[in-house]
Amino acid sequence: MSDSCEVVVVGAGLSGLTAAYLLRDRDVVVLEADSQIGGRSQRTELGGWPVTSGGGGWYDPNPASPESRLISELGIKTAPVSGTAMLHTADGRNVTPAPAEELFGRLGMPDAARPDFVQTFNRVRETCDALARPPVDGVIRKLLNVTGTEWIGPVHDDVLAYYRRLATTEIGISLESDSAFSLLTGMPAFGGASEVWGGYLMPEGGAPVIGLAMAEQLPRPPVTGALVTAVEQKGQRVTVTYRHNGQDKTLGADHVVVATPHPVTSEIVRGLSAAQLTAMATVRTQPIVEVLLLLADGGPVPWDEVSALWTVDKSFSVFVRSNAHQFNGTGDGQADKHSVIKLIAVGPSSAPVADRTDECIGELFINDFIDIYPEARGKVRAHSVKRWLYGVPLPAMGYDRHVAEMVKPVGNIHFAGDWCGFVNDSNPGGVGVDGEWGAYSVTAALHAVVRAGRRAAAEIRPYLVKVPVDQRTSELDG
Repeated sequence: MSDSCEVVVVGAGLSGLTAAYLLRDRDVVVLEADSQIGGRSQRTELGGWPVTSGGGGWYDPNPASPESRLISELGIKTAPVSGTAMLHTADGRNVTPAPAEELFGRLGMPDAARPDFVQTFNRVRETCDALARPPVDGVIRKLLNVTGTEWIGPVHDDVLAYYRRLATTEIGISLESDSAFSLLTGMPAFGGASEVWGGYLMPEGGAPVIGLAMAEQLPRPPVTGALVTAVEQKGQRVTVTYRHNGQDKTLGADHVVVATPHPVTSEIVRGLSAAQLTAMATVRTQPIVEVLLLLADGGPVPWDEVSALWTVDKSFSVFVRSNAHQFNGTGDGQADKHSVIKLIAVGPSSAPVADRTDECIGELFINDFIDIYPEARGKVRAHSVKRWLYGVPLPAMGYDRHVAEMVKPVGNIHFAGDWCGFVNDSNPGGVGVDGEWGAYSVTAALHAVVRAGRRAAAEIRPYLVKVPVDQRTSELDG
């Protein structure tokens, strides 16, 4: 078995696969601890149907964005994100986005709260719009150094309670301790963010097809089930220690890209400085619990025209209707007879179910979905439960003061997890989003992982010397 190569990529999520794909003309080995590639965007089966588990991969079709260019280069077909976003209120109504005055009338708050609600809602809208227009670094620095509560300021108790519920259940943050930047980049339209569904695209088959398409073009397939335990610079080379098929193995490389969640990165990479560890600590990850439902509809159902529905008092934070990107191209006429629904709890809203069994979580989420849509009773044909300990990363308070250290290579060890995708490509000491990203977390996740992998590959390429194909090391076995 070969024990040497030019580049090792640790982690086969979309960041790692992007880095490997951009270095595919080199001798690249990808190691993935999970049984399949994709990270938080994986292809699986549910009741015999191909479905997407995890992130869906919505993106802005702006041809200048790295994700748009990548999807085009890979020849992946896309479909518009369709349907209406809704908010399920505590009194059981499904409310659609609307201007501040109109939405206030639907939420059932006392009239005394109207001025503060309208003012806060419109301020959120103006700030989110400003974040979508570069340059934005100055705005972001301010938002990263005040909490959500401080940014909102003194308002009517009902208004503060409303935004606290949105922060906790829909964004997965604490209004009192997390930054206003995290609040605004995750804000749904019901809190004032501009409506984002129209104009955005989804790869047919969901985000997993991006990773699968990149993996197909690598010099060797990713090695799954390979748990990396140490990455260490030794002289001019980097040694990667991992466990695969019950055996401890080592692999030497000229360069290594570590594309894992930052808690994993800080555990396996040797030689991180105190400044880097401090920088990584300013990114917080949110656990995610997901239940996928396969429903046999048999005809029109109330959720047909819903793209996503947020809840404020259910076991899950949001449900997403997934048919558009999971059943396109099946050619069997079944897309109109079945629905795939994702029920997702993120951050604080996932805490109450974190210690429950999969069976209990499935039953709880399904019952709450039926409570919203009684028409679903008796239609659930299959379900699955998936958990991610390290979910979507968020820049915490003070992120901007440490970000310059965030992605600094350790010798020939480079970083490409989505937690370092917040770094501005044109200004490594800058923070947050750039003009390609906009203010919306719905598209930020895909943008962050692609740009992080692209940056790591760009760091490595100038140092690699072209090696003839016949002199490359043989493929890893076993």
